[in-house]
Amino acid sequence: MISQHDFRQNVSIFENSLKIEFKVVIKSFVKLNKLFILWLIFVPGLLFSSSKNDSLLQVYNKHHSDTIGLNALHEYARNLQYEDFDSTYKTNVLLSNLCFSNLFEKKNLTARERYINIYFLGNTYNSQSIYFMEKGDYVKSLELLEKSIQWWSLAYKDYLESYKNEIYLGLSSSYSNKGSAEDYLGDFAMAMDSYTKALRLNDFVKRNCDSSLLNFVLNSEAITSFNIAMIFENMGEVNKSQKQYSKALELFTALTKLKDERVVVTGFLGTSNVLTALGKIYFKKEEYSVSIGYYNRALQIINSLNLKYNNRFNTEYADILTQLGIQYKKTQNYNRALELFDKALTIRRELGNKRLISISLNNISSLYYNMGKYKESLLASAESWKLAEEAKVPQQKIKASEGMADSYEKLGNYKEALIWHKVFKEVTDSLTDQESIKNASTIEARYQSEKNENDLKLLNAEKRLAEQKIIQQKADMASFQIKMWSAIILSLMIILSALITIFAIRQRHKRILKEKLLEEEKNRLRTVIDMQEKERTRIARDLHDGIGQLLSAASINFGMLGKTSQIMESESELFSSSMKILNDACTELRSISHEMMPRSLQDAGLSTALNELVVRSFKNTSIEAEFEILGALERLPQLVENGLFRICQELIGNIIKHSGASEVIIQLYKTSNEWILRVEDNGRGIISADTENGIGIKNIKARVSVLNGSLNYENGPEKGLITSVKIPIYGQN
Repeated sequence: MISQHDFRQNVSIFENSLKIEFKVVIKSFVKLNKLFILWLIFVPGLLFSSSKNDSLLQVYNKHHSDTIGLNALHEYARNLQYEDFDSTYKTNVLLSNLCFSNLFEKKNLTARERYINIYFLGNTYNSQSIYFMEKGDYVKSLELLEKSIQWWSLAYKDYLESYKNEIYLGLSSSYSNKGSAEDYLGDFAMAMDSYTKALRLNDFVKRNCDSSLLNFVLNSEAITSFNIAMIFENMGEVNKSQKQYSKALELFTALTKLKDERVVVTGFLGTSNVLTALGKIYFKKEEYSVSIGYYNRALQIINSLNLKYNNRFNTEYADILTQLGIQYKKTQNYNRALELFDKALTIRRELGNKRLISISLNNISSLYYNMGKYKESLLASAESWKLAEEAKVPQQKIKASEGMADSYEKLGNYKEALIWHKVFKEVTDSLTDQESIKNASTIEARYQSEKNENDLKLLNAEKRLAEQKIIQQKADMASFQIKMWSAIILSLMIILSALITIFAIRQRHKRILKEKLLEEEKNRLRTVIDMQEKERTRIARDLHDGIGQLLSAASINFGMLGKTSQIMESESELFSSSMKILNDACTELRSISHEMMPRSLQDAGLSTALNELVVRSFKNTSIEAEFEILGALERLPQLVENGLFRICQELIGNIIKHSGASEVIIQLYKTSNEWILRVEDNGRGIISADTENGIGIKNIKARVSVLNGSLNYENGPEKGLITSVKIPIYGQN
């Protein structure tokens, strides 16, 4: 979206200047009888007005400068725009004067009333600019458009939130017309900037407006798209121009199908303009039959509009005649081309548009030149130059000055030819047209030869030397620029490569450091676990070989004592109880010793040890446990077997203590690259946060990490928990 600076720049200066401008307007405006001014303005328009316009005038006479009266006057001006262009302009001038008067004379305006007056000022200045654009006074048109944009900017400053779509649509229209005036004056860059602003504003309104504004949005978008296409064509961008014309044609065709008559007229008129432009493009491609087809379609549309609106569209009619004349000139049918050019010139003289008259005269001049009628060509170019100078149209000044130079040369007046070639070069403000420079040099040589042949030789020699010097300077400058930019690019590449290398080295160092820290942590855990296993083994051996042997001996002695000694009946029960306690102690001691380091794990391997662990752990519980070995499983490295056994031991303990399960399935199997321990129960499901932070789970995670494995928990299909431990086969020492 266009920045607020584009809208608000100079607004404060503008507000201060309004009072000064108002005083000048009011002094002349108040002195006149308002009814007399109204009669003077509307009499020409009444010749064409309908009953609707009569009603609008009655409303205005009744309400005058209040909101209702201003709306009626504005609507009246819009109705006149296709019937009486001069009356439309005068009505808009009156409307702007009334709004000035309201803003600076009436002190009790509401916010809404003040906005309406500002809105009409932005709108009427925009409409007045179109009047001067039709007359060929593009400088005056630009002045009015700047005022229009300033008023819209003031509305933007004070009323944006309440009337955003109306303000943006008004600004879009003003910027679009501003682009047209700048285009006519040859300032393509400024014109494209103005058109771009108009399209951006239009896009915003299209996204946010309701159906009541959509017709006007489409109308504005179609006109702006057509204008941009013309810019591309003037800049020589044929493909972009043709693509933009096609887009504009779609938009204008859509407008012709709407119900608003003014929008429909714009649609037909725009369609005709696009067809004409496309005819011109195909003419340049030398596809003359296609080109004529486009021109004839455009003529049909303009003829129907002229019949309905009293020749209001003679400007467009003359444009199409001109394009057809150019086509006949190209095919060397000079008489038919001259007939069409003369008809277009007659219409344009009636319209009074100096720019268009200048264009017709340049076309006629070029045609006379081709026909060998150099005097007639000179007269046409001279009149064209005068009108182009008055209208400030540089493109036509270039053509007129070139036509005069060429005609004078053919007539043998080399002095005047040289003068006009110099004028031509000054207007174009460019030394890139080598053909024009060559022509000017030839004419200057002929003129100088009449005075002194030696001076001509000296002049040519100096000129060649100067040209060679300029060429050498340009070559040196180009070489210097290439070397400078090469050095800059090379330096930037070296700096960028150095930065990338430094960054990569730092990232690599960080990665290595992180890997070392992880490896050290694993080594530390591995050492701790190894120490734990050794300590378990030592304690289990001590329990089995020490206390276990003593308890076994005591149990044997107790048994022998019971057989050899006579025990009193009163002590018999105590003896039996003590014997049972001693046997239970032996059994418990063996159980503890097996849990700390089962002999079967060392002798028979993980499968047997896990099977014994499952049977022993769930023997005295209500849980039904099942242990499965899937496939053949050879002995695993001692570190892996110890790790998986301890992990399974911890998981079984958690199930017994926390799960509330009634069934457990434990599976051990091997894939191509992993050993997998899978424990599934039908208990409560996913582990809680407290259990997650428990010592048992931490031990499991530590052992899995030491083995470079992975641990995963997930809920069962219906209920319970599935725990999977995966240990990679490769990389285990």
